[in-house]
Amino acid sequence: MTDDDVATERARWNAVYRTSRNFKTTVNDWLVAMLGDRPPGVALDLCTGQGRNALHLARLGWRVTGIDLAEEGLRLAAEAAAREQLEVELVHADLDHYELGTERYDLALMIYAGDEVHVAEHARDSLKRGGLFLLEFFSMDSPFAAQS
Repeated sequence: MTDDDVATERARWNAVYRTSRNFKTTVNDWLVAMLGDRPPGVALDLCTGQGRNALHLARLGWRVTGIDLAEEGLRLAAEAAAREQLEVELVHADLDHYELGTERYDLALMIYAGDEVHVAEHARDSLKRGGLFLLEFFSMDSPFAAQS
């Protein structure tokens, strides 16, 4: 993505977070099912948005880092974490240029984050051996799915 593309995407998502009232605030059911009885560890929530999944993980005892391009989504996540007195590290960054590190996370997730497959590939090395990566895309019927 060019710098202009990144700025456009940031502005688009900031507007969505400012104006939309349609976001789910509860944890993603598929995430819950996939976690099963996995013990808490260190988690990375890519494109965390308003942080609903990161907050859920923090409630379960995970140490969570949520990364997003949109400041407005991160603001909502920070407010929700403060209300619940949860500790979540929130990072404002363009994932195309952010260093995720190597073998840092037990869990990485990217849920409803559009078609950013290259971000998922970028995150692969950030998982510890035996780590779990969860990826779920938007349905094409979603109002947030990319339109061509």
